Amino acid sequence: LMATASKVQCTKCAKNSAITACEGCSSKLCRRCFNDHRQDLSKELDNIVYEHDMLKEQLETPNENNSHRLLKQIDQWKKDSIDKVNQLADQCRTDVVKLLDKDKDERIDRFRKMTSRVRKGQDDEDYDERDLSKWMTALKELKDELIKPSNFCVEEDKEQPSWIQKIRVRENVPEQVKMKDDAASMSSVRSSHTATLLSSGKVLVAGGYIGGNYLSSSEVYDPPSNTWTPVASMSSVRYLHTATLLSSGKVLVTGGYVGGNYLSSSE
Repeated sequence: LMATASKVQCTKCAKNSAITACEGCSSKLCRRCFNDHRQDLSKELDNIVYEHDMLKEQLETPNENNSHRLLKQIDQWKKDSIDKVNQLADQCRTDVVKLLDKDKDERIDRFRKMTSRVRKGQDDEDYDERDLSKWMTALKELKDELIKPSNFCVEEDKEQPSWIQKIRVRENVPEQVKMKDDAASMSSVRSSHTATLLSSGKVLVAGGYIGGNYLSSSEVYDPPSNTWTPVASMSSVRYLHTATLLSSGKVLVTGGYVGGNYLSSSE
């Protein structure tokens, strides 16, 4: 606040002569309105101090392990995944038990039939060397079947897509940082190539054609740093091919054209 050189009417009450001016709002105020104005500013400052102290308390409060929504999201994914695994494990365990019981029932049935034949031969005294050999062979076969592994197994079903979706944590990049107005040039000139947006936000460029030369080289563009980085080349030169981002994060490159020949190879 600074003292005014000439007397003018108070901006607020429009009754008394102004004796001071507020540099903040440029109002010219009388003494009474000036005091009221300072009290209003003091209340606003008190409110700022209150908000400041509340924010300070929140910032200094230790993180609670299970309070954040993202942590709860991870816990829910974990529970759902475990439930799926348990359900499938229970089903497979039930299937194995059924097969084991089936095998056991078949062996018991064969054993009982053999027991009946042996006892009948013994009671009737109707047997010879051939019967004894046959009965002994049958006994050994049953005994061996009890020892040897079962004729079924547990294996991964590789034809089925993954039924537990993998999750990951990534940092959100502000939109204005993702792409600069003047993107850097590739390290190699090329045409008829592929450009694949990766899950990381980077872009993979592969193959192509330039000046009679077919290319196998690849490079990756990083938007935040606006830079291109050469990466491993493809195993084959190709252009007019396709490049598809898979759920695993890998990129499948298929087909293309080279020197008058169409390609069926993939990598």
